[in-house]
Amino acid sequence: MRDPGVYLEDMIGACEQIMMFSRGVSDEALVAESTTTRGAVLYQSMILGEAANDVPDGWKERYRDVDWARIVGMRNVVAHYYFGLVDQMVIETVRTDVPALLPRLREMLAAIDRECPRL
Repeated sequence: MRDPGVYLEDMIGACEQIMMFSRGVSDEALVAESTTTRGAVLYQSMILGEAANDVPDGWKERYRDVDWARIVGMRNVVAHYYFGLVDQMVIETVRTDVPALLPRLREMLAAIDRECPRL
C-alpha cells in the first residue's frame, strides 16, 4: 500500500494539469473531439479518479466534504462510457469542480504530512 499522501499528490498533479491544459481554451474547444486538449483533460480526469479511489477510507471519512464518489464516477464514465460523456459535465468539472477541489487537496496533504511524516 502506498503512502496516502502519494495519492493526494497524484490528485493535486492531475488537477494542476487539467487547469493548465484548459487555461485560455474556450468551452467549445475543450469538448471538441478533434482537440488534444479534450484528450489531455480526460486522461488527467482518469488519473484524478483513480487516485481518489485509492485514498484510504479513513481519510475519506475524515474529509466528507470532498465528493469522492463523484470524482471516481467521472473516472469511470471517461474510462468505460466515454461515448456517454456529456459536454456540460466535462465543462463543469474543468471550470468549477477541479479549481474548487485543488485547495482542499492541498490542505489534506498538509494534514497528512503533519500527522504521518514521510521519509
